[in-house]
Amino acid sequence: MNTWKSYLSRVARGRDHAGDLNRKEAEIFFSAWLDGALPDLLAGAFWVAYRIKGESLEELQGFHDALRSDIKPVPRCFKWVA
Repeated sequence: MNTWKSYLSRVARGRDHAGDLNRKEAEIFFSAWLDGALPDLLAGAFWVAYRIKGESLEELQGFHDALRSDIKPVPRCFKWVA
């Protein structure tokens, strides 16, 4: 929980004063959100902060890393017939 608060305090300082998470921190945050491990109140606060601040490229790369490790491939269930 303290980790989330420290991340949030960096991100939620308004558009001009907010800091960015590094790629690994963003991956940890987004993975927790995807897994449902992030409390709803904190998740809402993060997304409002990101709405105001915007995401950095490094944060988006971390979100992408988390999503890639979370997505399971869809099994192929039919063949295309030409």
